Amino acid sequence: MSSPRRVRVIGAGGHAKVVLATLRAAGYDVDGIFDDDPSKLGEAVLGVSVLGTVSDAVRGDPLPVVIALGDNSTRKRVADQLTDQLMDLRKEQFNLRFQKASGQLENTARVRQVRRNIARIKSVLNRIQANAKVSA
Repeated sequence: MSSPRRVRVIGAGGHAKVVLATLRAAGYDVDGIFDDDPSKLGEAVLGVSVLGTVSDAVRGDPLPVVIALGDNSTRKRVADQLTDQLMDLRKEQFNLRFQKASGQLENTARVRQVRRNIARIKSVLNRIQANAKVSA
């Protein structure tokens, strides 16, 4: 039997409880919850800890991210925040390419990290956009 598939969840509100229960029923193992509300940091939702902010969800291990935000305005705010983070990463990627071309790049592993973080953010943004089209 294969090991459970791991995912991360964005949002620690009431909608997250439904999403967590559904994920568990489908055989997923939730790695952690990420929410921008500082009062929720360290708390647990159905036994899963809130580990950090939304921007932390796309860092670290390359795990899929599930959006558990029921409110449209909150989803838009998260999408805007991730878009800003994406722009910052693209600027960093440009600078890293320039450093590489000029022979000044010291941390070659950072190029890969930035590329993967860009892909993760784009994946989350695509899910948010797809959910917006379905609910419209």
